[in-house]
Amino acid sequence: MARLIAVLAILDFLAFLFMGIYGLAALLVLDVLAIMARHNYSVIKGGELGKLSHKLTASGLLFTKPSEEDLRSIAEAFVSNSSNFMLSISGNPGFRGEVSRTVVSSHTKLIVHENPRAIPKASQWSIVLERINERGEEPVKAMLALDRQSSIPLLFTTRTTTQMHLWSMPSIDELGYDLAVIPIFHGGRVLSESLRARVYLGRDRENNELWVDLDSMPSGFGLVVGMTGMGKTKTMKRILLELMGRGINVLVLDPHGEYLLPGIEPIDITRKFINIFELDGVTDMERVHRLSKAFEDLGIPRDLILTDLKTIYQNGLYKDFFKSMEWLRARSDNELFSLALDRLMSYLGDAEIVPDKRATQQQGIAFLKRQEYSRPEELPNERRGRPHIFVYDDPTNQ
Repeated sequence: MARLIAVLAILDFLAFLFMGIYGLAALLVLDVLAIMARHNYSVIKGGELGKLSHKLTASGLLFTKPSEEDLRSIAEAFVSNSSNFMLSISGNPGFRGEVSRTVVSSHTKLIVHENPRAIPKASQWSIVLERINERGEEPVKAMLALDRQSSIPLLFTTRTTTQMHLWSMPSIDELGYDLAVIPIFHGGRVLSESLRARVYLGRDRENNELWVDLDSMPSGFGLVVGMTGMGKTKTMKRILLELMGRGINVLVLDPHGEYLLPGIEPIDITRKFINIFELDGVTDMERVHRLSKAFEDLGIPRDLILTDLKTIYQNGLYKDFFKSMEWLRARSDNELFSLALDRLMSYLGDAEIVPDKRATQQQGIAFLKRQEYSRPEELPNERRGRPHIFVYDDPTNQ
């Protein structure tokens, strides 16, 4: 970044000397675009942008079903082949629909029109659709620049000019497993490490192994149901312990104290609470949006609170949880909203406000209500078997 800014500053100076203020103004626009493009890079290995002479133009990995061992061997070959590379990734929300339409179209040509030339395309894109639906892989667009021609099978590159790397946007359609061949040294992960969120539960009545693959779930929500005594709590405890053993942080909302497992710290929410107004890596407008959505879920109209939430961040009140709540209460003339705030503060009036990062950095935390139980056996019989809320998340995604 420092070298890029230095070069741009020299170019700006020369533009001003030879073309005057208008030439400088035009070049400043390009400066902004160059710096913004530089921030789009997800991975840079080596840091020598000037040596990036080749660009990925196509990938055959999309039409294969690589195993974990395949990925590892390709990744090792990739690292040894490239001293410098740059990877840019962006979302690809429409790709799932494109794949579905392509599969339907190719099968129509093959079956209805009896066109044998549709066989390769039908088989290729069926594999892509299967990976998206069954493996739960995330469709993305990727752009990869290398310092030499790729010798990796199924990764096809072409020679390009160095300057284009600053302006190019991701253009190759890929899935999570495809990107796993390019080691993600910085930032989040597209694919789990060795399927670490895959939990073995045992065997079913046909003696088949029973796994719960949380990485392949179509969403982050799951519901465990069953009659009292069928093992819902034991199953969830097993899953929690497995996840914690694999380095995944867990957060349990446990009103009855049934999940006091080793490694999980119980917290009485009437004595300790987090500051829900803290930014924690997001912009103030994004936090305002999330808070207004949360209040809307409680029946409070968004437009009723939106302006006051913006004011809290503009004047810096958000750093103090109680002052922020007092501000909202004083500004509200809505009876339902005022009642909700009063009820909430009656529970939290004496609570200690702790940094929210504490909850994301610890191995496990259970939020309990005021009355705590040291062991599940101490629960009243009528409270056993009640439903619980279970939330799990990647520790890097706060």
